[in-house]
Amino acid sequence: MTERLASTIGPLTVFAPTDDAFSLLPGGVLEGLHRPENHTQLVDLIENHIVRDELTTARFGTVGAVRTLVGNRVPIRYAAESWWYGDARVVGPDWRHTENGVVHVINRVIWPDADLMRELP
Repeated sequence: MTERLASTIGPLTVFAPTDDAFSLLPGGVLEGLHRPENHTQLVDLIENHIVRDELTTARFGTVGAVRTLVGNRVPIRYAAESWWYGDARVVGPDWRHTENGVVHVINRVIWPDADLMRELP
């Protein structure tokens, strides 16, 4: 997909938003991300949900925050009897272990840049 991801074989942790998480986006945002002129924003959005390390929930409490492939720092915390990745609740912890990492399902899309949605044509 990108040099950042292609150069990273693993291990990786993916925080994967649910379909419902994408349905919460304002109208037109998802469609706008799929336009060729917004390819960079789409890649940044995807890479903001990927971390270079295998982080199971057993390790969440030891990290405090993680750096995404796009370079953002996202806090991981335990509150209200749930793990949180930024402002997204982890609804499917340790959902899938793979050869090169783990997937956690989250209930929100985490934007790499607060201005990203406003910039989409």
